Amino acid sequence: WGDAEYWVKLMAITTTGGELNPSFTPEVPEYKIVINDHKLKQVGVRLLLDMSKFFVDETPKILVNGEEYVYNPTQEMMIDVLLNSTIGPEDKTISIKLIDPQSEGGWGFM
Repeated sequence: WGDAEYWVKLMAITTTGGELNPSFTPEVPEYKIVINDHKLKQVGVRLLLDMSKFFVDETPKILVNGEEYVYNPTQEMMIDVLLNSTIGPEDKTISIKLIDPQSEGGWGFM
């Protein structure tokens, strides 16, 4: 499960719409954003990694609705997610998963 000297943790997740579930805690690697506003067509998701103990040569993978994004520590990460406007708000959910590059699809805890 990775190297105990390093970790991949989030410092913050913010969104332009919807409710984060579970509530933000740095140790949690997976979240859902539930969209209750049926009028929203797009939601921005901003992710900020905790860089205090981080392998700079191995960036973590971030999956948003199954699509892979690579974190760049020199730039703010803002992902715009287009929402399907033909479904009801109860079906609009964005999934977020952070994957530690030191482990096979898992999460590196200290």
